[in-house]
Order: sequence, then structure tokens, then C-alpha cells
Amino acid sequence: MECNLREKVCRVGICDKNALEIQKGTNFLNQWLSENRERYPNLKFKIYGFSTGAEVCEYLDHAANTLQILFQDIKMKKDGGIQTAQEIADKGKKVILVFLTDYIQGNVEGEMWGHNFFCVKRSLHEWMPKIIDYLGHFQKQRERKNFEWEWRQTKKSLPIKNILYCERELRVTHIYHKNGQERCGFKLSEMEEFLNQSREVFCRCHNSFLVNLYHVVSIRGNNLYLENEKMIPISRSHKKETLEKYNTWLRDDL
Repeated sequence: MECNLREKVCRVGICDKNALEIQKGTNFLNQWLSENRERYPNLKFKIYGFSTGAEVCEYLDHAANTLQILFQDIKMKKDGGIQTAQEIADKGKKVILVFLTDYIQGNVEGEMWGHNFFCVKRSLHEWMPKIIDYLGHFQKQRERKNFEWEWRQTKKSLPIKNILYCERELRVTHIYHKNGQERCGFKLSEMEEFLNQSREVFCRCHNSFLVNLYHVVSIRGNNLYLENEKMIPISRSHKKETLEKYNTWLRDDL
């Protein structure tokens, strides 16, 4: 049974040294989705082209939203497919790689390798439903919906989507959410890593603040303004990263 993707946008990367192959891949994906609109009514592709594996890794390091799928030409000599896969794994990024080749010897076409696929290019059309359906199951398994922790021997749980921002003061992190405030002992760097495993996008805008961009309505000057009219400062050292992440989030969330 297929898994219906709730997410509107599937961010897809195509890595090939030949720009023409990237365009052909883009055309193929859009055509395939058009032909399968009834099966995947909520799915939309946002496609990014990369000429090297290094470009892929740089994107994953700086973009607010990760790639869900990367189609990788396995023949590339520089930054080859296997090397790129290893670098992505080393970074802890959760991306499904589809290794594309002109032919495969033996009976391994479409076989899984970790969270990845090996596919012959001419057979990709028939493998796409399996890749997309696997993506849905994969996202469902890894998505975190609640932040759970213990504070002064009391177990706590909070829906991540309700978190507005976190503020670190002395050795305590204050978690401000839609219904009030909680406290925990995690550092902001630990909170950022955990919370960004959800569908929300958290941004470290200051050494003392971590903000959920889904609740930001505007940036004016050196401040973020939340939907509850709270003003969060942006430090000089975090301003460039904050603006880049916010603008990327706005563009990709359209």
C-alpha cells in the first residue's frame, strides 16, 4: 500500500556533470508527476541541479530545508556517487540517494543499499512509485513530533510545532510555546539538532536564542518578530546565517 505524502514539496537534487542530463532529469520528473497526479495529488517537486558532489554537500550544509531525494550519476569520476553518499552520511543528513547508471550487471536493479536505490536510467519510470512510496514511509519513521525531556525528576513532553522559541539563560533553557513556558537542561546546540528532525525549521539567531521560523512573521533591522508580537534579537555573528536561512525557508515554503 502506498504512503500518502502530507508534505506539499519534495525537494529533489539531480547531480550530473552534464547540464543537459540535469535538464533531461528535470523534464522527466515533472512529466512523471503529471502522469501520476491522481496517485500523488499532494506532491510537488522542487528540483535543484548540481554538477559535483561537493556542490550537493555545500547545499546540505547551508540550506534551511534538506533534500529528500538525490538522483546521482554513479559514473562521475570526481565526487562520484559512492563518495558523495558517504559524505552525506558522515554529515548525518537523511537523504535517499538514487544511483543512476546506463546498465547494471546482474540482478541488482532497483535494489536497496541502506536508504538508497540502484537504477538503470531507462527503467527509472517504473521505479519512481517505489522510490516515492518509500520516501513517505521513511519520513514517517524518522519524523519527530514531540520534544520529550526530564526536568527535576519530572518527565515532560511538548509538541514541537507549538514551540515558538528557546532562550538560554545561565545553565537553563527556557522553552516558550503557544500555551506557556517550560524549562530544560539541554544546550541550545542540542535543542537545535533535535528539533530540526521535525517538520519545523529552527534557526540559531543569537547565542542565547533558537527560533522556530514557522512562527516568524517578519525581520526588521536586527530583530525577528513572532506571530505573538514577541521580538527576538539577531546578533551580529548570526545575522548572515539567519537571513540566509529565513530567505531560503520563505522561498522553499511557497
